[in-house]
Amino acid sequence: MDSPSLSLLVKLGSIAVHVDEMLSPLGHGWDKEALKPLLADPEVTAWIEQMTDEGMLPVQRWKKGSKVRKALEDIRAGRR
Repeated sequence: MDSPSLSLLVKLGSIAVHVDEMLSPLGHGWDKEALKPLLADPEVTAWIEQMTDEGMLPVQRWKKGSKVRKALEDIRAGRR
C-alpha cells in the first residue's frame, strides 16, 4: 500500500473535523453539505476502496454491489 498523499491527508482531516462538528451539540447542516464533495472526491473514494479491500475499514452495508447489502436484501426478501 502506498503512503497517502498530503492532499488525501488534508481531505481526510477535513472529513474528521466536519463529522466531529456535525455530531457536536452545536453541529450545523453546513457540515453535512461540506462532507458530500469530500466523500465523493476521487482520491478519497479510491483510498476508501483500497482500505476496504485490504480489510482495514468496515464494509459499507448500503453500498450498491456490496456483498453485505446483497445478503441483507436476500434476508429481507426471504431468500435466506
